[in-house]
Amino acid sequence: MTAFSVMTGTFSLYTEHTLKLSAEDNGFLFALIGLIGVLVQIFVLKRFVKFFQEERATTISIIIMAFSLAFIAIGNNIYIIIISVALLAFGNAIIGPVLSALVSIHTPAEEQGNIMGIYQSVGSLARLVGPLIGTFFYGFVSIDSPYYFGAFMLIIAVLISMKYMENKAKSPVPQ
Repeated sequence: MTAFSVMTGTFSLYTEHTLKLSAEDNGFLFALIGLIGVLVQIFVLKRFVKFFQEERATTISIIIMAFSLAFIAIGNNIYIIIISVALLAFGNAIIGPVLSALVSIHTPAEEQGNIMGIYQSVGSLARLVGPLIGTFFYGFVSIDSPYYFGAFMLIIAVLISMKYMENKAKSPVPQ
């Protein structure tokens, strides 16, 4: 969530400086993100999760988002940016519902309300600090650094996800 928020906090500035896009152009790109998110959640999410299962769907979505952020950073033309944004929207549309499902699946019934509340609070915090981190990197490191940083954060998340799945596969199955 933080990595996606890093992008949303700096994207308009970035595309204005690198591609000379207008506020209207950026509005269309953000509308594309929203449209893809809706379409993926309506038509793709259920099949994607059924095919890959929640844990693997999480890892795949994070990888897609990491590559998307890195490609935004090297996007020197509008076509690369559009493809990157579309893939980022796809990954983000999958990861949100899947993470909520995983929290629900792995939480005892009597604790679900409390844990889901904490999960939502952490998500809100991530959406708060993401733009702050992004603008810090944008202003004090380089204009493409927020996207590399976001991609780096997501790669760390992939490694944690893969380690979790490895440990889960090694643990004895409860009877």
